[in-house]
Amino acid sequence: MKKILIFLTRITLTCIMLFCSVSADVYSQTAGAFEVIVLPTKNDSATPAEERVNYYYSFHQCNDSTYFPALYSIFIRNDKTGEITEHSKYKFPEVWEDMSCIKTKITPQPYSNKLWIYGGAMSDIGSAKFITIEDGVFKREIIGEKYEKWDTLRDVTRVASFPRKEWEQHYTEKDACFYYMNHYMYYVGSDLHVAKNTITKMSPTSQEKVVYEIIDTITPMEENSWESPFAWTTGYLGDEYWDNASIVMPDSTVWMVANTKHIVKFDDKTKEFSNWHVDSILSPFDIVATLSSSQLFLMRDDENYRNSKVSLFLGEKAGIISWDNGKWNREEVDFSGSKTFTEAPEKKHGFELIQTPFYWGKDEIAFPIAHSKNAENTVLQSLSARTLIIYNYKTKKARDFIIPVEAFNGNEDVLTKSRPIQGYDKVSKRNFTRCIKELNDGCKGILIALDGFCEYRGVYVIYDPEKDESNSISNEVDGILPNLWFKKVYPNPVKHTLNAEVWCFLRDISDLDLGLYNFMGQKILNLNNDFEYDAANRLIRITAKIPQDISAGLYFLNINNGSEHKTQAVAIGIGM
Repeated sequence: MKKILIFLTRITLTCIMLFCSVSADVYSQTAGAFEVIVLPTKNDSATPAEERVNYYYSFHQCNDSTYFPALYSIFIRNDKTGEITEHSKYKFPEVWEDMSCIKTKITPQPYSNKLWIYGGAMSDIGSAKFITIEDGVFKREIIGEKYEKWDTLRDVTRVASFPRKEWEQHYTEKDACFYYMNHYMYYVGSDLHVAKNTITKMSPTSQEKVVYEIIDTITPMEENSWESPFAWTTGYLGDEYWDNASIVMPDSTVWMVANTKHIVKFDDKTKEFSNWHVDSILSPFDIVATLSSSQLFLMRDDENYRNSKVSLFLGEKAGIISWDNGKWNREEVDFSGSKTFTEAPEKKHGFELIQTPFYWGKDEIAFPIAHSKNAENTVLQSLSARTLIIYNYKTKKARDFIIPVEAFNGNEDVLTKSRPIQGYDKVSKRNFTRCIKELNDGCKGILIALDGFCEYRGVYVIYDPEKDESNSISNEVDGILPNLWFKKVYPNPVKHTLNAEVWCFLRDISDLDLGLYNFMGQKILNLNNDFEYDAANRLIRITAKIPQDISAGLYFLNINNGSEHKTQAVAIGIGM
């Protein structure tokens, strides 16, 4: 009896080891395809009393320079020499004047090299101040207007510019315009009441303006309630932080998100507003969702730009909703092709999908991921910061894009090194990609923003697809992402036919061995001819007939390729 118990213990431990064993391989890009630039952490011109720490959310390349607004400074990188210089209120007070800080969003002016950066409202005159950059020259400019109906301008938000860079060939400079929103407070006696709002359409060249009032009956407002769909225009109707928070379409409609639940359309032809509550769109699917301005994106059609669609990604369960032919359509999103973010690793390792997609390439968008489960696991924090999930909305397939650790030349800790803050020794850092743009030379710029608990604040990565020789394999993560694991086994218990699905991310499946084993570790059923491999979905599907001469009991379904094993317990005929 003692020998039997020892033997069973060994078998059990072996099964546990087989079940828990994982490969060290993850798909990665070629290190030589990347240039990594660590952006300045603090303003070099800050006064001793002001320890200004930078925040990076966007960038824009213009001519031979790339501009990074960072709240208290604008950093300029010379793309030929790599030198980074700083433009701040301490160095150029005549430009910054009364701006304590700037927003971190750059708006390019169509058909020009002029860039606009918002610097705050001037409530006394009802205008907004901007820093503009044109051919390397910085200026302070004012736009906006005091609306006579209401007293106090709380903020001015640049909503969008038109046309987009990729659409300029279809329009002329006369078609160029800015849409921005004025957000007002007004007094009744001595009481300050809830905001009212206008949208202004302005020519960037002549600065001629047309003002449209947001009418309460079209976009309902609750008097004296901050829960109004339009109460927080700077946070939900603005695009100062994100590159895709509002969109102007070829049909002259402006799309925005308001107050976590509302999708708003302004039609510049009919001068009408439309408002959809996201729950009403998702109610047929028994799904609820909240919104943020960053979820709005353009599903580009590069063959016919007029077929591009305003879309929102609402999460894995809700999928993507798109406005098409006068109605909202919903489609599910399949991330199973992503090795990094399939269901099992997400639940185990705390990877969080950021619902802010960026245009990546023809028919493709890129989703960042973050890791916020374990503050001490710098390996996972680094991996998530370097990873994008590329989703093709035509083929409905996903794949991983990982900036390899080798691209950092031994300085990978710039993504994870903590900044000592009293009382915050162990904090989960949410470091992920905040902006992606196509560069003039065919490369892509990727801005990884690091939060306030990090020693460094931003990493700018230039990716050259021409130098990428992937799909290579790198052994950078040990014991994190397996190449094989069971998705499901059914029915279990089983009597006649056993079905199983196994995730498989191996490049070569010729060495795979599948079998059913008894408790003695003996292979009683060879299944090498009982499976098929779905390469598109990276799934192995097993269908096996159970012979009648196999006794009822507990067995083990095993799959291995010589170096990696996965085992799943199967009950045959028990309780049936």
